[in-house]
Amino acid sequence: MNAITSFFLLAKHWQIFVLVCGTYLTGQIAIVSSLGLTPGPLKDPLRAGLYLGAVLLPFVVCFMGWLWSLGSFLSSIAEPSLRLNLHFFRFAILFSSLYLLTALPFFLSSNPTIEAIILPMHFLALVCLLYAFYFVSKSLVVAETGEAVTFNDYAISLLLFLCSFIGIWLIQPRINRLYAHRGT
Repeated sequence: MNAITSFFLLAKHWQIFVLVCGTYLTGQIAIVSSLGLTPGPLKDPLRAGLYLGAVLLPFVVCFMGWLWSLGSFLSSIAEPSLRLNLHFFRFAILFSSLYLLTALPFFLSSNPTIEAIILPMHFLALVCLLYAFYFVSKSLVVAETGEAVTFNDYAISLLLFLCSFIGIWLIQPRINRLYAHRGT
């Protein structure tokens, strides 16, 4: 297990919260402060989109890195017969991350052809992100119980991941306990 994954699994809930929310808030402050520097609306959508993607890069890396670490760890400690598809989970994380960082210039474009292409990609990214939340929430409950689970068993965990800024406070202590008992 590498140092980044170990950090995300050993970190306290407040450390994850500060890291994820801090990078998000810093990015938002940079975006808002840059709006005052430009005279009128941004004329170049590619330049504006690349700037916004660069500003949001630390948040996306931290948040998706946290999800990747949790999903990989939880999958590794779950019973082999109860494991979900780790390959699709990793694809979902990578696709969502790349989409979040690169799609904004296309949304700012007024070209109908590009809009027709980007809309299905947007829905795929949304499905991938929802799958990542599903994967981690279900894997968390499977790792805790060691049994097959139903939607009712992991629904609260899924809701906590969907509201991650609040859920971090309740999810990370569970991860810390699992890592202390089963991690290496």
